Amino acid sequence: MVKILITTVTGSHMWAMNRPDSDIDLFTVFQVPSKTILVGDSYEKSKFIQKNGEDIHMHEVGKVVEMLIKNNVNFVWGVTSPLFVEGDERIYKELGEIARSLLSKQI
Repeated sequence: MVKILITTVTGSHMWAMNRPDSDIDLFTVFQVPSKTILVGDSYEKSKFIQKNGEDIHMHEVGKVVEMLIKNNVNFVWGVTSPLFVEGDERIYKELGEIARSLLSKQI
């Protein structure tokens, strides 16, 4: 069972460019149980789910950090979106700070 750490809104809603027929893009960061990692069980690092007009992009926290280090813009937007939906605000702020600190080193 995964634990949801944060969920934000990205895409057209984040940029306030959505139309009435726009879907909602959600960026979710999750954590797998430590035991899963430590015993070497396999797990999905990313999942994509479409339901009820929502496109949900789910990523394991280790994958998120890896992509932030690579300055992947989709992950940067995901953790810095001003549209926080649910989860741990402390983790949301920390991931945003990580993203901003890495961007400043790459420019």
